[in-house]
Amino acid sequence: MFHRQPSVWKRDAFCKSLRRFCVHHVELWLEGKGKEARLIIAENLGDVDLMTLRDGVLLPLADLEDMTDLKVSKIRVVLDDEGHYGLKADGTTCSMKTPSAQQTGIKIVLSEPVTFENGYSYSLVIDFDAERSVVQQGNGGCLLKPVLKLPSFAKTPVENIEDDGGEPIDEGLEEPVTDGLDSNDTSGGDGFDSGDSSTWPEGISQEELDSYF
Repeated sequence: MFHRQPSVWKRDAFCKSLRRFCVHHVELWLEGKGKEARLIIAENLGDVDLMTLRDGVLLPLADLEDMTDLKVSKIRVVLDDEGHYGLKADGTTCSMKTPSAQQTGIKIVLSEPVTFENGYSYSLVIDFDAERSVVQQGNGGCLLKPVLKLPSFAKTPVENIEDDGGEPIDEGLEEPVTDGLDSNDTSGGDGFDSGDSSTWPEGISQEELDSYF
């Protein structure tokens, strides 16, 4: 059965100091049939202009298929090493430095893993909290310490989806599959996973999904 899962960005709060950040790719950490893998989506997404993601405006990342019986336990966002900048009150820009550990990505661990069921379409929203993600340094510089949330992860029967794969016909049939409180852990290591990457599941693409699982 077809599963559509559009992952989207939205900007939570207006923050003049943060203007743009650069995304390398997004991953869904999947489990199924005794295997684990990182499904790589939205690869080389590039510049994300946060000034455009306000007032309900979303940025679609990916539509995925054939996810039945797979379980997602984590979402990881990997940023480029450079290209992030903010806008100061005087109109000048400020290039943002990022913690070195950020190279391993920003990881949201779901409090309860979600298993994709046959007959449902799933959608999720990744929320970038711009207001809390920038540290203004005393020397006038800026430090990017991303704060991500997962405010919405829901499912709806596939017959409740428009033929063009758009919004649900009846939003009342949408059912949350998480509590909307999941976020990256910023209490230690700034929310970055600095562990041994050799222990991570194999990374696969959408094209490899069927053959892998």
